[in-house]
Amino acid sequence: MLSRMRWLDVGDDAHGIIAVGRVATGVIAVGQTAWGAIAVGQFAFGLLAVGQVAVGGAALGTVVVALWEGWGLAGFAARGRGLVVSLLPSLGPPLEHVAEVPFEQAAGDGSWTRIQLQAAQGGFAVFADGVHVPARLDGRLARSASTRGPSFALARLRTSPHGLVVDALRDVPTSRAADPRWWATWGVQLSGLLIVGALVWWSVVRPLAAGWFGVQGVFFD
Repeated sequence: MLSRMRWLDVGDDAHGIIAVGRVATGVIAVGQTAWGAIAVGQFAFGLLAVGQVAVGGAALGTVVVALWEGWGLAGFAARGRGLVVSLLPSLGPPLEHVAEVPFEQAAGDGSWTRIQLQAAQGGFAVFADGVHVPARLDGRLARSASTRGPSFALARLRTSPHGLVVDALRDVPTSRAADPRWWATWGVQLSGLLIVGALVWWSVVRPLAAGWFGVQGVFFD
């Protein structure tokens, strides 16, 4: 237990507030195999673990498993750095907000409005709210429009001697949560995060609870 631990213990099997040994258990542990709040070793298990193989709340090493931050060449973590796989689902960067206005207003002030393009003979037909509107697509946008198919897009309008022209296109901002594939990925990530949590509990929390406080029981023994 912590109250009975030496402040410093050095040996083959060291137990101390500061423990250094082949197998070390302490608040700060350094060894070939180390368990501690701060653990440094070839195999390190701790709240902060640094080692060739590091497992803990935050981990730095060659191979890492971390419940929160992980830095390494391989492994899994809620937030992975380097080549560590991130398991915490993310909605991605904040969506860029674009003010949309009705087609009639955009035709007068050049704002962005939502349209739908459909291939037509000799070019593209422009629809707004399901109604064909008298606007044509700038020729420079033809290639971009051809890759979109009949999907919605945001368009900027300008007037010309021959009528309204769509002179800029951009994707309609959509959240990842609107994509069913994101939910499938989220499920896989969450399952992996639960497995990481169980591994950290088994290999870090249980040994530290037993070594520091002598806790034994259903969840620790």
